[in-house]
Amino acid sequence: MDNKKIGSDFFLEAIRQEKTVRGELKVEDGKKLEEIFKLVFKKANKSIDYHGALFPDFWKNLKEDTEEAVKRIDRIRFLVDKRLDIERLKGDPKISWLFELAKKYSQKLWIAQAKVKLPHMIFVDDLFFRVEKPHEIGEICNENFIAVNPLVEMPGDLSTWMNYTTSRDLYNSQFAIGIPQEVINNVGMSEGDMAAVQEFIKKQPDIYDYLDEAVCIIKNYFDKERITLEVINDPEYDKETLFLCIKTDRDLDDALKRLKKIDEEWLFDKIEELDDRLVIDIIP
Repeated sequence: MDNKKIGSDFFLEAIRQEKTVRGELKVEDGKKLEEIFKLVFKKANKSIDYHGALFPDFWKNLKEDTEEAVKRIDRIRFLVDKRLDIERLKGDPKISWLFELAKKYSQKLWIAQAKVKLPHMIFVDDLFFRVEKPHEIGEICNENFIAVNPLVEMPGDLSTWMNYTTSRDLYNSQFAIGIPQEVINNVGMSEGDMAAVQEFIKKQPDIYDYLDEAVCIIKNYFDKERITLEVINDPEYDKETLFLCIKTDRDLDDALKRLKKIDEEWLFDKIEELDDRLVIDIIP
């Protein structure tokens, strides 16, 4: 991911124009962050999913926008950090309105508490916004606001969001590890492999987009196959290489012909850029 800093006014204009923004946004003050949240709530037309703290003063100022949004769109879900006292929040007039709204619109507005600590994040339709480094007591942070567009509405494994009970559940979700959602939907790997992939991407973030592209093109030729990811110190390449392996029951000749198509259509054009860092292979 490109970590260049961008101005909040530039970011707001990009959201208004529905443009994708990548980078770190330095928000000068809480009011500017509130303005950003208000805008993305107003832009939502399908869903809003929020994960993190319900900091009362912040959400008090978003009350009207939340009430308007829940009437207009199909789904709003709040998954609340385990460090917060839900019962106390229900009695806090700055935030109690949200719980009352959840009762009134019980078919489309849900609030549940995770059993893990959560970074602040929000999914609005297919736009994913992340606020990193939240305050220990759950205050919305005024910096390190990350915005990316993964071109998906929500990670599929979050359909069981109310059942978050372990750090593993959180670990397996896209926003926690920065692995493209197309990969998350179609891979099978151990927790150790996933951690290694996360570290690999962290060291060379440009591989993120290549990995995303690779999975998309693979699904054109291997639509039902599962994919495994593994970081290997392969002596053939004399460096760490991310192997993207396609597990298939197809006839080997057929599978290899499909793999050749992927090479011709995508991989050959990326060879110099990838520099043997990503390899696509077949597992019969």
